[in-house]
Amino acid sequence: MLVLPVVWFLLIRGGCAFGTAFGTFLGRHPSLLALALLPVAAFRFMAANIAPSARRAWAMVTSAVTGSRADRMYLWSEVRGALADGGKSISHPEYLLRLLYVIEEGGCWERSVPLIYFIKNSHLILSLPITVSADDLRRVGSRAVFDSRPDAVRQYSLFSHRFTWMSPHSRLSRVAGQDRLGPPMMSRPITFLTPDTMPASIPLAIDFNASDPPTQCCNLVAASFTDLVFLSRSDLVSAASDASLIPHDVSDLIPVADQQRLKDSIGQAGGVTWGGRRLVDACESGGGGRRVKMVILCGCKATDEFAVYVGLGLSGTQDPPEVRTTERMVWAGKTVGEMYPRTAGVLVGVVEALSG
Repeated sequence: MLVLPVVWFLLIRGGCAFGTAFGTFLGRHPSLLALALLPVAAFRFMAANIAPSARRAWAMVTSAVTGSRADRMYLWSEVRGALADGGKSISHPEYLLRLLYVIEEGGCWERSVPLIYFIKNSHLILSLPITVSADDLRRVGSRAVFDSRPDAVRQYSLFSHRFTWMSPHSRLSRVAGQDRLGPPMMSRPITFLTPDTMPASIPLAIDFNASDPPTQCCNLVAASFTDLVFLSRSDLVSAASDASLIPHDVSDLIPVADQQRLKDSIGQAGGVTWGGRRLVDACESGGGGRRVKMVILCGCKATDEFAVYVGLGLSGTQDPPEVRTTERMVWAGKTVGEMYPRTAGVLVGVVEALSG
């Protein structure tokens, strides 16, 4: 199996530039596509020659973005040849062709990259980068299925099946032509909405980004597909499956006055970000439906080691706000702040910024 560290979803900080650069690279090396259809000797040739050419493609990508943006990229490993099992039921040529198609047609990853880091810091995947296997390529479905999905869903379909047992609610599947989210036998259908199909009663501030459209799951409407995935990790997961996600009132960490200031600020926020941090927004359809908001305070960057989010309505009530964290607990601590000192520091820093 040809092993490719999933740079195409972590180097995506360069947006669509990688697809363009890689397409240019293939156009300059048409013999590689023909070689993919030859015996194993051709693959040895490709393993020896793709790496330096790929590095040139990567140089094209980094030159296409600003320095500050490039600094935030998750640097990719170079392509390695490891054709051990032949991709199981997928032949070598089919594996390579599928991989190239997924890279070129996967779309822009601007919203998916923070989600991927959050997933890693929520312990759903053990480490980054992930390598794209033959099984991953099978999971995305046929070309028709892949093409029918928005970009964010195409990207998510490559790795959601890798999640640990702790979060089956976040897994994407396809049943009878319908995309679904959730564990086997209990998954729920999801529908991608447009301005014409959006219920009129929904009070969300939605930009209708075609690559990450608003999504409905049962009676819950999220501002985007990635918003729904964020919520599947918070709203649907239970303390029984991951003790690190036991909710705490923010009053355990900050004074009541600061708690109210935080609640008011998040409650009035709209769009994709709040104070430079990822904002998740959803509500139940129908009049008077529950409104859910969540701000990812920590966990969406490559340098983060754990995830922290504060939310309104996660447990069915707007008051008080809840804070959840995947920080490793300090067992000697007696208070919530002592048990999760770095989480407390993050929350206090956010409140101080609001006060300033």
